[in-house]
Amino acid sequence: VWGFNNKFSYKNLALSFQFDGRMGGVMEDYVRKKTFQGGRHIETVEDALGAARYNDTKGIKSYLGEGVQVYNNVAITYDPLTGAITNYSALQFAANATKTYAQDYVSRVNSIPEPNMMSKNYLKLREVILGYNIPVGSKSFIHSANVSLVARNLLYILKDRRFNDVDIDQYAGNQTGTNLQTPTTRSYGINVNFVF
Repeated sequence: VWGFNNKFSYKNLALSFQFDGRMGGVMEDYVRKKTFQGGRHIETVEDALGAARYNDTKGIKSYLGEGVQVYNNVAITYDPLTGAITNYSALQFAANATKTYAQDYVSRVNSIPEPNMMSKNYLKLREVILGYNIPVGSKSFIHSANVSLVARNLLYILKDRRFNDVDIDQYAGNQTGTNLQTPTTRSYGINVNFVF
């Protein structure tokens, strides 16, 4: 986790900004998982998955999910301690050819963490402030005056844009997954400060 802020001043103008970010780690995106399982994620209505979803309502299994299947009728054997496949070289694979209901596929695939694992790496331009110190006279009852334009959460860079609704900076520790949250909002404002 890192952060960087700086402030530049010239005469009555001041510009300050703050960046922060994180390098390393992965976690499961719970929001993505639940929106897929509930059929509310945009990817559940697009392309082949979207077409298959419509066919689900007609009782037609039409979704052909990614993956492979064993086609040479050899039973898979597993190591009882590690769960690793022990007869991998005897197996012959072909592209998946078994169609299923879109809802069944999405529910099964999203019951495990892997499809929704996301990098914790991010870079965020957290805040930019442009301020102006208003000159005041020595005989004025106002000691100082300042006007500032403030912008927050202007830039958010992630490696994988599928996870752009997650404010990863809320998960700076060793958490393995997100919880239900709302995304960070971009905001703009004006500060006016008078000292009497």
